Amino acid sequence: MSLPQKVQDLVQFDTVRFGRIEVHEDKIICFVQGIPGFKRLRRFIMIDHDAEGMF
Repeated sequence: MSLPQKVQDLVQFDTVRFGRIEVHEDKIICFVQGIPGFKRLRRFIMIDHDAEGMF
């Protein structure tokens, strides 16, 4: 039995600040060679801020 497409595209990230979050795979930004200051990290995501929060 295959899962609906919506569920298959989710990737989980464990973060210190936000806990475990799920992001659709097409929202992941990949840098094959890394970026300055984060050479070993290759995948990044943009997180929307809480409109009612402090930051």
